[in-house]
Amino acid sequence: MIIRKVEKIMKKKRTNKLILGIDADPTKIGLTLIDYRKGNIVRSEVIKTKLKHFARTIDLINRFDHIIYMYPDSIVLAVIEDYGYYQQQRLAAYKGELIGLIKSSLLRHNVPFMKWLSVVVKGRTNKKTFSTECMVPPTHLKMFIFSTGRVSAKGKSSALMLEVFKQTGWEFSNDDMADSFMLAQMGRVYHMMKNNKFDNDKHYIMIPDGSKKKWKYNKKQLEPIEKWVKNDNY
Repeated sequence: MIIRKVEKIMKKKRTNKLILGIDADPTKIGLTLIDYRKGNIVRSEVIKTKLKHFARTIDLINRFDHIIYMYPDSIVLAVIEDYGYYQQQRLAAYKGELIGLIKSSLLRHNVPFMKWLSVVVKGRTNKKTFSTECMVPPTHLKMFIFSTGRVSAKGKSSALMLEVFKQTGWEFSNDDMADSFMLAQMGRVYHMMKNNKFDNDKHYIMIPDGSKKKWKYNKKQLEPIEKWVKNDNY
């Protein structure tokens, strides 16, 4: 009862706009919430469970759903990493099920997630353009982090976390949190560009000690986001 009362108070106090980054695997969900204006972390964690098979998927989504419930009307955008490739079909199916349930949770809580891809279908006489939801391809995420879509397999996780620390000043204990953090930062830039508030020369991120760190992106990092804004039907 006391916990519920505290949660209600916390819900009322949250007024800042937040961006949510989501890195989902078949067995866990990495998520990071950042402040839209400052870019600093509000919450970052990896959701895990000891259950297996579909019971694991249900437990993961219930935990995820509870976290989203804690931030009503605060999350202005959620960014999800696109499906990866798995050798085992069962793992691919579990990830597909999990991401589908994540989208369902976001919709229930009125949290928008990116819809930026224009799909042109050629008919006999006319061309029809459909607005469709699209997630961040892994190569685009790596391009945003490393300025390239290629990362060597050896030391991949440590290299990724080190690069994130160098650029942002934020240190992570695993790559799931680092990925979700950078997905959220991509969403932050995207949201700023959409609202004509992005200035690469003045862009900054609030680092753990509370000070501002200038964070200027190069052409390669901004390239996929600029394409999303240009082709945006959201």
